[in-house]
Amino acid sequence: MARPAAAAPGSLGYLIYTSGSTGAPKAVAVPHSAIVRLVLGMDAVAPGSEDCFLHACPTAFDASTFEIWTPLVHGARLSLLPGRLVDPLE
Repeated sequence: MARPAAAAPGSLGYLIYTSGSTGAPKAVAVPHSAIVRLVLGMDAVAPGSEDCFLHACPTAFDASTFEIWTPLVHGARLSLLPGRLVDPLE
């Protein structure tokens, strides 16, 4: 029998790598509570089952957390952009 997951609000959700203002690469730990606050705590966005989000930013970019989890948690659809983004200057 599998044990249930034991994640707490302060448990590690993911690591993001940044150079910040120093220019030296470093990892920043993002806890589950920060992800939940982002996905469930935004009153400006209230997606529903009729909505569809386009996931277009690189997964390594912190905005991908919003693009991926917000629609899935709220019952909306998530579409993945195939290939690469079109450069409007080309």
